[in-house]
Amino acid sequence: MIFGTGACTFDVLFTVESVPEFGSTVRARNFAVQLGGPVASALVALRRFGLAAKVFGEVGDDEPGRQILKWLKAEDVDVQHLRLRAQSDSRIVLVLVDCLSGERSFTFRPDSFTMPSLDLLDSMEFASCKLLIVDEATEFSIEAARRCKLNGGKVIFTGGWYRGSINQLICYVDAFIISQEFIRDWNRSDDGNHTIEEFFLQGRFRFGIQTNGENGCIVQTPEAIESYHAFRIKPIDTTGAGDAFGAGIAYGMIQGWALPYLVKFASACAAMNCLTLGSSNGLTTVSAVVAFINESENRKEV
Repeated sequence: MIFGTGACTFDVLFTVESVPEFGSTVRARNFAVQLGGPVASALVALRRFGLAAKVFGEVGDDEPGRQILKWLKAEDVDVQHLRLRAQSDSRIVLVLVDCLSGERSFTFRPDSFTMPSLDLLDSMEFASCKLLIVDEATEFSIEAARRCKLNGGKVIFTGGWYRGSINQLICYVDAFIISQEFIRDWNRSDDGNHTIEEFFLQGRFRFGIQTNGENGCIVQTPEAIESYHAFRIKPIDTTGAGDAFGAGIAYGMIQGWALPYLVKFASACAAMNCLTLGSSNGLTTVSAVVAFINESENRKEV
């Protein structure tokens, strides 16, 4: 089973021609309310790919939190250990999507609590966890990663932002996926000039990946660093592209694929997810992803 802990969000998306200035109004071209969050979106994709998936942690006991639970249950993700935290607010994210480029901007109401209670981990069977996905370095996620490793599982870190506590997590991480924003955030934290190579050397990773949007990704291993191209598409919405990429990496690791095909599959997942509005609507089945890869490669040969 794939375990995941991290942000589960209530996403409100608008497709617009421009971001409204204060005192102005912009008519939206499209609108959706959906489940979001890096781990939640990845687990939904993995369940659609045929793998058993469990999310654990906490959301608020407000209406958005209850809706998050409903969305996850509808996708057959195990929510037995996703608790509603009493008198607490869930994270709500407003996403404005550029109708021309598919790029987006965010603002959000944060959770009203810092992290789930550690006692939740005592009721979980980590022996059944083949792979754990975490998207932040809190005391809770660090302890979850430690228990996963003690039981023989693998850990993936999918980082969109840098936190100093990451140094306590990476000793348990087998592979990481970080964004350009993660590197920028790291540099802002200490006025440094950090790189993926520097981050890779801090742990004992099988591989690490820095995603660069339409410019593909950089893959670091103990032996080499390589660049991979992204699939060429006209995106509708880039929300969740990194989440879909992470799902592809997790699926490939479970299948034991070689790294080049694993990255190609993950890149296809990210591209397909950009063809619809929202963080996980573009992914359906593994066969659909494989067909997308084959069609893209056939177009290159013409």
